[in-house]
Amino acid sequence: MIDSSLGSDELLALQRTAFLLGPAVAAGVLLLICRPQPREAVSAMVAFLWQLPALLLLHLLASHFGWWSFGGSRNTLLGLPIDVWIGWAIWWGPVAVFLSRWLSLPVIVAASIAIDVATMPVLSPLVTVGPNWLVGDAMAMTLCLAPGLWLARLTRTDRDAKRRAMFHVLGWGGYITLVIPLCVFSYLGRPLADLYRLPATAMDWVLVGVGLLLLFIGVAATAEFARVGNGTPIPFDPPKRVVISGPYAFMANPMQIISAFFMAVLALYARSWGLALIALMFAIFDTVYATWYNRVHIALAMPEAWSSYRASVKEWRLRWQPHVPGEAEITISPSGPARFVWDRVWPLLSRRLRGRLTIRDGSRATFLRLTYRRPEDGVEDHGVMAAARILEHGPLPLAVLAWLLRFPYFGGAMQRLSLVAILVWRRTLQPAS
Repeated sequence: MIDSSLGSDELLALQRTAFLLGPAVAAGVLLLICRPQPREAVSAMVAFLWQLPALLLLHLLASHFGWWSFGGSRNTLLGLPIDVWIGWAIWWGPVAVFLSRWLSLPVIVAASIAIDVATMPVLSPLVTVGPNWLVGDAMAMTLCLAPGLWLARLTRTDRDAKRRAMFHVLGWGGYITLVIPLCVFSYLGRPLADLYRLPATAMDWVLVGVGLLLLFIGVAATAEFARVGNGTPIPFDPPKRVVISGPYAFMANPMQIISAFFMAVLALYARSWGLALIALMFAIFDTVYATWYNRVHIALAMPEAWSSYRASVKEWRLRWQPHVPGEAEITISPSGPARFVWDRVWPLLSRRLRGRLTIRDGSRATFLRLTYRRPEDGVEDHGVMAAARILEHGPLPLAVLAWLLRFPYFGGAMQRLSLVAILVWRRTLQPAS
């Protein structure tokens, strides 16, 4: 039992220590018991990395809606005790992931809710709950615990690379737009309004546009990693092939470039030397680490493909024309909307494209769409996605348009619209046989 003679400051310090050391010890014990295989260890790591930005966002929501608040003012980030933040991420990260060997995801979530209901109202002075704190607890399960466990399970079983990549996009977006800026501004004592504000000048609008473009290319690169390479940007969850399509046809390390330049844009927008220093650190770290990792792992695992690719595409050097080494086969329907567009656009477009393109006519009876195949590079797409692949043979502006056409969800919507166009053509415009 806790000594009742302890003052509130001593009790608060004891609680904060317990909330950091308790999860850390539990994670260490489970690590010794489970002796995880590499993919399970990676799944525990990615769950922890998910929790840090998710829990910080949860804290901001809790502060705004009055779900709960934390006592004490030392070593906090916007009122969130840093030791509690890290311990919480370990508890819902590695500890929960290792426990999932024996417990299902719904059981872990239900047990976490039960623990919160039993403990949070009596954790004063560390935690003071508001009248609607159960709403916040439900948000915590939805935003933090359940997605982290889901991501860990997908990582451990090496399934659904596209969904894993989506989680990594959201998680890394949380770091570069929330965690890192908030830590820097909190340390410097600057108000958040200097960063999270509406653009006030023409230069601000330019910076916002550049920042959004960088994020767009970063998402496109991550999606390509999953779509073609069946992997993610996490170094210990790598792709199964050397990805040389999409943004990787123009730069060897697009995600590293995007991270450093986006942070530099953020520094200019906030007029922050602290964020500029972070951008420089990103550039140095990415240059050293990415180069080392690629040479030690990818180059050894896929030496021929990697050597051929790196001979043409360099680190931190953007190409204007793409690197397209293999032959692409394009199949176009003899009639229909795809053919109508093809006959008018191809004569204007073909002279701007790089690489070997073989054009074939499809079957009149069964084929009413466009198909693009590059088997050597693991690329095959249909319809609008195939049209985007053709554009990627062109210079950088055409490639950016292609990435927009293949952008997650937007590309799917465009694909469905093309199917509707084909259906309309079949029913109303196709000549009777």
